[in-house]
Amino acid sequence: MLAAVFGSKATGYAQSPLDTYKYIIVPKKFDFLKKENQYRVNSQTKYLFEKNGFTTLLKGQDYPEDLLANPCLGTEANVIDESNSFTSKVRISLTNCQDQVVYTSEQGISREKEYAKSYSVALENAFKSIAEMNYQFNPDLALVPSFASAKTEESKAEA
Repeated sequence: MLAAVFGSKATGYAQSPLDTYKYIIVPKKFDFLKKENQYRVNSQTKYLFEKNGFTTLLKGQDYPEDLLANPCLGTEANVIDESNSFTSKVRISLTNCQDQVVYTSEQGISREKEYAKSYSVALENAFKSIAEMNYQFNPDLALVPSFASAKTEESKAEA
């Protein structure tokens, strides 16, 4: 194990704080928007996570068995709108199964006048900090919810 840690440092691979999560769940509508997928913000967010190596699901779609068994394998995405009259400004935040924010991106900014274009450019800029992390899911780091670990302890005690 120690050799693996030192070996990974030697090759330049640094662990991302998101390596704990296998899935990103994107809502169909973000709070700052009036309609589902307005300005294509939700679909673009999903696309940009996938482009950066994440397995991304839309909230409410059929979830894989491992996510149903352990909701802590997923983190929910949110786009935070910090825009003003002249500039679109967004950040991407990720919240874990314990309702804790585990990551917030750098602010993405755009001065485009049309909303759809402006949000698109701002999202792409916010994703630059996510892309730099070189995400790679590591199952050894995955959180196990307390109810799942209690069942594991019970089954060990029964054996």
